[in-house]
Amino acid sequence: EVLGQQAALKALSENHLAGLALDVFDPEPPDTPLPDDPRLILTPHIAGCSHEVKSTVGGRLFERIVEFYS
Repeated sequence: EVLGQQAALKALSENHLAGLALDVFDPEPPDTPLPDDPRLILTPHIAGCSHEVKSTVGGRLFERIVEFYS
């Protein structure tokens, strides 16, 4: 289940969450300031930039191309 950004920020501010990490914002870029909370981690769309993810995506892409031309 996906929790919307505003609901997640509210849950964090009400201490229903121990921490929150956001990699995608709604809207993009944020049009209001985000809270200055040490439990909030913000990243600029880098969650999918690991070597593991790139390798997996590259392998799947290669398989799809081979399937398409077979």
